Amino acid sequence: MRDIVPRGQLKVRNIWDIMPFDNTVVVGTFKGRDLPKVVVRDRQVEPDREYTLAVSNFTAENQGTAENLRTTGLKFPHEVGLLRDMLVDWFRKKAVIE
Repeated sequence: MRDIVPRGQLKVRNIWDIMPFDNTVVVGTFKGRDLPKVVVRDRQVEPDREYTLAVSNFTAENQGTAENLRTTGLKFPHEVGLLRDMLVDWFRKKAVIE
């Protein structure tokens, strides 16, 4: 994130300021045992169950770093759109942001 969400009326320009890059959201399906610990944290995960994980393409491409997933080898074959566009859509659906 490159900026803060201002108080008051939110404009699309504010979202562009927050997310100036053209990062996309990518999705993969993984067995519980293959999910990164940084994602699982203290949640109960069934090792043989399949879970869907969505991350930014930047996170997927840099998954091995300490700032990201801290693992390697995960494949995210499905691209579902620009992260910024998804944020704009989410904010448009919210009447009040708390």
